[in-house]
Amino acid sequence: MNSQSRLTMDKRAFLQWAEGREGRFELKRNVVMMMAGGTRLHALIMSDLETAFKVRIDRRKWWVASSDIAVEIEDDIRYPDIVVEAAGGDPKALSITEPVVIAEVLSTSSAANDLHIKAAEYMSLASLETYIVAAQDEPRLWIWNRADAASGRAWPKVPVEVHGKDKSVPVTCFAIELPMADIYAAMKD
Repeated sequence: MNSQSRLTMDKRAFLQWAEGREGRFELKRNVVMMMAGGTRLHALIMSDLETAFKVRIDRRKWWVASSDIAVEIEDDIRYPDIVVEAAGGDPKALSITEPVVIAEVLSTSSAANDLHIKAAEYMSLASLETYIVAAQDEPRLWIWNRADAASGRAWPKVPVEVHGKDKSVPVTCFAIELPMADIYAAMKD
């Protein structure tokens, strides 16, 4: 991610500025950061992961969206690849503050950021129950389920790693499993 010529603003100004703007941006420590575009495979995995959620959860209770909605994390704004939140919020809102599930699909340049920096940021949200990071080059993902932690609502120290199209991904907050074959349907065997 690159800073946009050190353009700075607060969250509210950023959300107004970013609405309908060409390109993708995030806000980190009040600095506007330009995001790179993704590959076709990134988009297909993201779409298949979104669909995997949509067909397994009650859509009257939960809303599933891709990277068009902002998530507020303290003073920062992120646009995760997939967000699941309780239904019933303001449909005209430019951001959400209480996601239940967030997922990111790795790109070559985002691995350290998605697996460490964003993981810590997202897991600081009181509402978040599950964080998923999906690889792009093989059927492999990492999942943190808050319910997996032995001590109350604490997060596990390390994620569960799921590898192979013949496996499933446990999403404990919904008591569902997402088949890796569904998430990686676009990937050739």
